[in-house]
Formats: sequence, structure tokens, C-alpha cells
Amino acid sequence: MTATAQSERIDLRLSHEMKERWERAAEIAGAPSVAGFVKMAVTERAEALLREHDSLTLSAEGSAWLLDFLREPVREPTPSMRRAAEMHRQLSRAAER
Repeated sequence: MTATAQSERIDLRLSHEMKERWERAAEIAGAPSVAGFVKMAVTERAEALLREHDSLTLSAEGSAWLLDFLREPVREPTPSMRRAAEMHRQLSRAAER
């Protein structure tokens, strides 16, 4: 951590039983403290959730469909696609104002 970096604090209220369980788990995990254990556990869970959220897993069938779709030659846009694109541009410009 750099000299200018600041850490933030999170306060939690736990039952006595929960605190004891966390202390025991921290000891088993070899964490230096309950706070260290909580940071480790929450970081691991956050990373797993973010990986899951930010990735897409396709079935074999879905993967084959996507590859076939990507292999198709690019088609010229139809008149309705051109109108939709123009409408999108106009709406985007209006939203920027």
C-alpha cells in the first residue's frame, strides 16, 4: 500500500456464537486474525462471483451455433436495420443533451 493510500473500515455486529466460529475458522485457516480471515474469505467469494458474472458458459450446442453464426459471411443491412440504426443514433444524440 502506498503512503497516500487509505484503507476503509467496515463494522459488523455478530452474535457471540458467530464470532467464536469465525475465530475458530481463522485459526484453522492459519489467518493472522479474524479480520484477516474475513478479508481473505470475502475476497475469495467476491472474485468467484465476479468471474461468474463476467463470463459466459455455453453448452456444446450453443457453442456450435455461435461458431456457425460467426463463420457466416457478413450480410448487407436490410432497410429496416438501417432505419433502426438511424433511430438509435438519433436517440443516443438526444440522450447526450
